[in-house]
Amino acid sequence: MSGKNILLGLILLVAVCSCKKEQVPIQDDYYFSFDVKISNKITEPTIINGYYGHVLEYNGNFMPSTDGETKKPDTVRNELYLYESSYLEQIQEAKVQKDGTDFYDLKKLEKNDIKPKFIVRPNKSGFYQIDTNQNEYLLLIEARKNLGYYNGGPLKVGGNSNQLRLMNMKIDYNATF
Repeated sequence: MSGKNILLGLILLVAVCSCKKEQVPIQDDYYFSFDVKISNKITEPTIINGYYGHVLEYNGNFMPSTDGETKKPDTVRNELYLYESSYLEQIQEAKVQKDGTDFYDLKKLEKNDIKPKFIVRPNKSGFYQIDTNQNEYLLLIEARKNLGYYNGGPLKVGGNSNQLRLMNMKIDYNATF
C-alpha cells in the first residue's frame, strides 16, 4: 500500500470511531407537503385511481331562463389543498364567516402547524388530478387569498377506493341556482 492510502484509511478509521451514538443530534419527525403542478399538456387523467376534473367558478345568476340559455361557469386555476383527515377538528376551528359564507383561514392553519399533505395547482384550463393512494384527505379550494372553501365544509376524498372518479370542484358562494 502506498502512504496516501494508509493515511486516508487512518483518517476514515478515526472519523468512524470518534462518532458515538450519544453525540448524534436527535432529529424531529419530518412532515413533507407535496406541491403538485399539473402540466398544461395534460387534458385527460394519467392516473388509474383517484379524482380528476376541472376547477369551476360559478359567479352570478345560474337560474334556468325562459329563453333556454344557461350560463356556463368559468374554469379557474385555484389551488386545491389536501389535509390529512385527522386534522378535521383543527380545520373546523379555523372556520371564519364572510358575507354569510363559511371559509377556512389557511394562514391560521399554517400558524398552528397544520400543513396540507398536497397542494395541487391545476393547469391553465383548470384541469387537476389527484391520486390519493387509498388514503383519506380533507379537501379545500383556495377561493380567496389565504381562505379555503368547499360548500358544506372540508370534502372527504380518498379512502379504500380503487376507482377513478370525475369530480369537478365548484367555487359557488357567489352564485344563485
